[in-house]
Amino acid sequence: MKCVLMSENATSEPRAKIVDELQKIQGLSDMGVIDAANAIINDDAKIDLLFTLPDNLKIQWVKKLLHQY
Repeated sequence: MKCVLMSENATSEPRAKIVDELQKIQGLSDMGVIDAANAIINDDAKIDLLFTLPDNLKIQWVKKLLHQY
């Protein structure tokens, strides 16, 4: 049980910051932020990638993600 709670806490903080991180991306519309957040929120690997990609690659990745979404 403790491991489950620790895992939830480990992912809940980044989940809360997804929209903030997406809003920092220049050229991404408000609807783009919402759609990207929706595509990312339930996938831990995508959350990790959002926070580890350099800023110059995030817009390309998000646009690709939105195209697939």
